[in-house]
Amino acid sequence: MAGGDCYQAAFEALLYDPKIVEGEARNGEPAWLVHGYPRVALGPLEGRKYGHAWVQIGEEVYDASTGRWCPRVLYYAVGRIDPEENHLYSREEAREWALMTEHYGDWMDRPEGVIYWEDLTEEEREAN
Repeated sequence: MAGGDCYQAAFEALLYDPKIVEGEARNGEPAWLVHGYPRVALGPLEGRKYGHAWVQIGEEVYDASTGRWCPRVLYYAVGRIDPEENHLYSREEAREWALMTEHYGDWMDRPEGVIYWEDLTEEEREAN
């Protein structure tokens, strides 16, 4: 499970990271900020959905928390991500939401059962 910076990292990558512009040129498609719900892979919270953010361009995903690119199909398979649960935002939409809410996300109502880094105890953070 990520260390709690994903919403800010993905937002800033979408707006300011030259790697995203290069990815758009490589894919011929625009970048999207994605808020979604992968599942914890290991540890005591294994299988639980958690709030996460990344940038998606066509068939590629850039996880700004790790600084890594990954094929979308692999990223979704490993995280057991249901694309129907994702929220996608263009650059302009992301700017508007950030200004309106004064934070980087998650901007939708939190689905029941989804965990967020800030809600975990210190023990849960260390174990995951």
